[in-house]
Amino acid sequence: KVLSSTLIALVMVVMVSAMQRMQLYTSEYGLSELRFYTQAFMVWLATVCVIFVGTVLRANRGLFAKLSYGAGLISIAALHIINPDALIKRTNLPMAKLQKYDTAYALTLSNDGIPSLLNGLAQLPGQQQREIADCLLSRRSGAWHTDWRAFNWSRMQAYNAVQNHLKELEATKQFIK
Repeated sequence: KVLSSTLIALVMVVMVSAMQRMQLYTSEYGLSELRFYTQAFMVWLATVCVIFVGTVLRANRGLFAKLSYGAGLISIAALHIINPDALIKRTNLPMAKLQKYDTAYALTLSNDGIPSLLNGLAQLPGQQQREIADCLLSRRSGAWHTDWRAFNWSRMQAYNAVQNHLKELEATKQFIK
């Protein structure tokens, strides 16, 4: 038990260090899918270590697998609720003032983040606004509009957001040439 406790404590020290490093990368370069999911995995792994200490080291091994599995399911549900692509775009938008916003990367993310991107469009420099307007207006012709068999909630939300900001996007595209 002493060796296992020591090992868990050392693993937790490594995970805290890794989490701080991810926070440094995020503050300097912005949040990416890889950074987000790495942090989410580390949180789940820390949870499993705590479950291990609370069950296996207290001679209740049968409960460890069940609680770890439950923690995994809760983590997956939380990731769906958090909406990572929208979070990434919201987190990175304030970096636009520092000229560090990666428009090309933001446009490669899923449709989940398009409403957040449109809401923060005014924060971006003119050239980046134009790039986003061009891309979103070109997608409008058919990328989001498919028949009912291919319905997707995120696609519908993105399409509606573009439709709601259509005049603003067209004005941005024309004004910043």
